[in-house]
Amino acid sequence: MHVAILGAGALGTLFGAAAWRGGGAEVTLIGRGGRHLDAVDADGVTLVAMDGSRSVLRGAGLRTASGTNRVQEPIDYLVVAVKGGEFPAAIEAAAALPPIGCVLT
Repeated sequence: MHVAILGAGALGTLFGAAAWRGGGAEVTLIGRGGRHLDAVDADGVTLVAMDGSRSVLRGAGLRTASGTNRVQEPIDYLVVAVKGGEFPAAIEAAAALPPIGCVLT
């Protein structure tokens, strides 16, 4: 199963990490590029629990893409996790994605 998160900010990255951590899903975090995606590629995603404990998620199956045109594999579930004002542009950019089974907003 391939899950793509369109809008790899704080919340989108959390959704993607949770889907990947749940087991079995390939996850692509789609963002604008820049420092955040570079940090995920280099260091993984650090989750901090309410008690302060930390877990770092990284490895095969958790990847990033700087733009929708960089995603090659068909998507089973696309989660659109952008701010309201960015939604129209995000949906327009999603037209460049490969086939999508289901879209969640």
